[in-house]
Amino acid sequence: MSGNTSMRGKDFDAAATEQARRYLEEGRETFRYDTFGSEDFWGGKLKLHEAIAGEKLDGKGPGLSPKRALELGLKVDINAIPKDVAGALNRGEVDLADPARRRCRRNRVL
Repeated sequence: MSGNTSMRGKDFDAAATEQARRYLEEGRETFRYDTFGSEDFWGGKLKLHEAIAGEKLDGKGPGLSPKRALELGLKVDINAIPKDVAGALNRGEVDLADPARRRCRRNRVL
């Protein structure tokens, strides 16, 4: 009988370990992609994206350069940057002080 109990214990441990792994993965996904309402607040209510873009890019006010926005704490999801833009950044072709943000130093549109 102790053999069956031991086996059930191992099965239980394996199931508990698998459940914990699934919860951990779900938690990572939640905290990685869920905005918990902040996206609606900053974008929907305050229109922060318009202030960052500035009037020249159909926003409001003078806008911010990418460099300044990063200095002020804007977070960037490195995995969401398009490959061509990431490549241009890695080659030093993107002028992060340029408020237009859409052109690299070689005057290519990104």
